[in-house]
Amino acid sequence: MTSRYLLLRPWTCALLSGALIACATPQQGPLFQADTAFASGRHDEAASAYASVAERSKDKDEALRARLFALLAQRAASGPNNLDRVLSELRALSVGAGHSPWGRLAGIYADEIAQAEALRWALQRAGADLGSRDTRIARLEVELARKDQEATDLAASLEALKDERTQQQRNTKELEEQLAARDASIASLEAELAALKRIDMSRNP
Repeated sequence: MTSRYLLLRPWTCALLSGALIACATPQQGPLFQADTAFASGRHDEAASAYASVAERSKDKDEALRARLFALLAQRAASGPNNLDRVLSELRALSVGAGHSPWGRLAGIYADEIAQAEALRWALQRAGADLGSRDTRIARLEVELARKDQEATDLAASLEALKDERTQQQRNTKELEEQLAARDASIASLEAELAALKRIDMSRNP
């Protein structure tokens, strides 16, 4: 009963142990041999021995006890395998022998298994959901990093365009200043030319 596959709450283990002690068998015969194999962790051997006792015993109480412990030994021997079958047979035993302490123990143990499996399933689902969220977070982090890089690149491009615009504005101002100087120079030359024409006209009536 110390197998890691017998996942019972402490009070359930105590109840089963108490049942064995209360119904201790003489240190001889097939039931004692089955109990010895079960207590020693030889669950395959115990399951077979209990099944034989359950089938052959004419004592109804002894047969029910052997049937219950045959299922417990099968559960311990197979681990997570055959869980549905063992659980179904435990339920059947609890219903068919509800008047017996062995039937009631079968129901308790079946409830323990069902609750443990429900918790295991919930844990697996939570783990799967967590894994899915981790994947999504990783994907979003990659997308965020990509967008951050794009934003950095865009900011650099914008800064470069601003620098180009500033340079273009300086170039335009210089050209405007050069044009204004040329216009002033042309106006000055035109004024001198006009003055020369007036002087020349005054000399030649």
